[in-house]
Amino acid sequence: RSAIAGLGKERTDRTIIALSRICSRGGFQHYRTSHSVFATRGPGGHSAARRASAALAPPPMPSPPRRFAVLDCEDAPKWDGHAIALSRLLGADGEAWEHHRCWAGERPALADVAARRYRALVVTGSHHSASSDEPWILDLLAFLRAVLREGGGGVRVLGACFGHQLVARALGGEAGPNPSGAFVLRRETIRCEDALLRRADFIAAWELITRAPGAAAERETTNHHHPLPKKLRVFESHGECVLAPPQGATVLARSDTAEVEMFARGDDVLCWQGHPELPGRAMLAKILPHVQDRVSDADRAAAKSHFRSDTDALVFVAMARAFLRGGTVRGDDDDDEKLDDDASSSTTSDVAASEIGLA
Repeated sequence: RSAIAGLGKERTDRTIIALSRICSRGGFQHYRTSHSVFATRGPGGHSAARRASAALAPPPMPSPPRRFAVLDCEDAPKWDGHAIALSRLLGADGEAWEHHRCWAGERPALADVAARRYRALVVTGSHHSASSDEPWILDLLAFLRAVLREGGGGVRVLGACFGHQLVARALGGEAGPNPSGAFVLRRETIRCEDALLRRADFIAAWELITRAPGAAAERETTNHHHPLPKKLRVFESHGECVLAPPQGATVLARSDTAEVEMFARGDDVLCWQGHPELPGRAMLAKILPHVQDRVSDADRAAAKSHFRSDTDALVFVAMARAFLRGGTVRGDDDDDEKLDDDASSSTTSDVAASEIGLA
């Protein structure tokens, strides 16, 4: 039985702790090759009793792993490890996660994508411009267009920040400099569209964490049996944004600084501008010092305050996990282990901090 397989009332109190625990402890081990990071189940997720029972049981028949890929678009050395952090945040038991450094020309084989050997691809953020015509960006655009054509809905694509903009461009939308001309570095408040509130993956994510203490979202009562949020808060850092959504896409959320904060296309594309995977201290240590000349003194002071505030990162991460697997939020087995009190105070971004050298 999965620790967060069900969304029943009696289990809701445990699910937020379970999700935090999965994302913040050693449940996965990562093995680097020249171009991949594979995530497999680590030793921390089963009790001694379960391990003893497993040792006496006949070995299970091998089955093909559920295969995912992080399309890494960030080559700045300070972000080394962020692809591992994403695979730990989004991955689940029994899955194989690969790391492809797109800026170095690495991508999954299109034949494997066409054969649906991948469940999903995750396109990361980057300090590069999504509207650039750098050769590796043009190659990645061509790859994404082919994936979204060849996949025929069988391969899901999740894009964040730069990835959000690049996927929009690949699908015929427009990305470019922020209309205000200002660099956005803040805890952004985004307004949820009705289309977002109707999505199964969003509802599943919200139900999972709706009783978490200190949730930052503003709520309104809907005809659903749980209240759904009017607004969400997420950390953002961007000089560009999606200016026009792709044809056939649905805008899911907007903000004062970006008219297309989130968009989806059918069941196979979900993209957002924010960085729910990053803790505030990463924003302060690894972004703010490098954009001093792009933000005003007032915005810099506001950013320092914003990045010490709560966000709704768990909503985004849980939604991403649900989207990648077709609408359900699932975690690793946890029946026999006690969930420690300290797990309830961890966040999904804690693992990101450890992987990018902030722990």
